[in-house]
Order: sequence, then structure tokens, then C-alpha cells
Amino acid sequence: MKYMGSLFSVEDINKSREFYEKIMEQTVIDDKVDYIVYNGGFSITSKTNWKGLIDNKEIINGKNNFELYFEHNNIEQFVIKLSENNIKILHELRKEPWGQKVIRIYDPDNYIVEIGEPIGMN
Repeated sequence: MKYMGSLFSVEDINKSREFYEKIMEQTVIDDKVDYIVYNGGFSITSKTNWKGLIDNKEIINGKNNFELYFEHNNIEQFVIKLSENNIKILHELRKEPWGQKVIRIYDPDNYIVEIGEPIGMN
């Protein structure tokens, strides 16, 4: 068996696309309009589409139990970009116990997104 990636259901696929493509600088590798695959190994789909695929079960987002993790070579510059775009921040840039600088933010559906400097930089 081979792990292939993660899928998130989102309220507004256009708003989420803007966040992941403009803010998080991700590249689309497959665009099915209601299902977008990014080069980082994760995908997004609209809640409407997802709900149909899971037999109309309830969908609950943003319970602080999952995060996407990214690394950025210039974390301080990226933090400026976040503030310029009014991104909801979970916590400010800080140094974790293992020495890495990280910031955690929320995406438009309140999923946690962590951005850290590359591990080898600390």
C-alpha cells in the first residue's frame, strides 16, 4: 500500500484556492473545478462535493486536531506576507523546543497550517 495524500473539504473552494495558491504558494497539478490537487500531496474539494461522497454525513471543520506542515526559507518575510493579507494567526512566530522557528495559522476553514524554517536552519 502507498500513501497518496490528504483531502480537505472546504466551504468556499475559490477562497481556499486563493489561500493555498496566493498565500501558501502551492502549485495546482490537477484541477477538476470542485476537486483541486496540489503538488505538496494534498487536495481540496467543496463541502457539497465531499458530502455527496460520504452519504451526506455531517462535516465539522477546525477542531485543532490536524495541521498541514510547510517549510519556508525566509520565515520572517513570510510572516510579513501573512500580516499584509490579514491571515488568522494561531500563534506568532516562535522558537520551538527543538530549535526551529515556526508560526501556526488558520486557513479559511480553520484548519491549522504550520510554517517553519527548514529543520536544518536552526
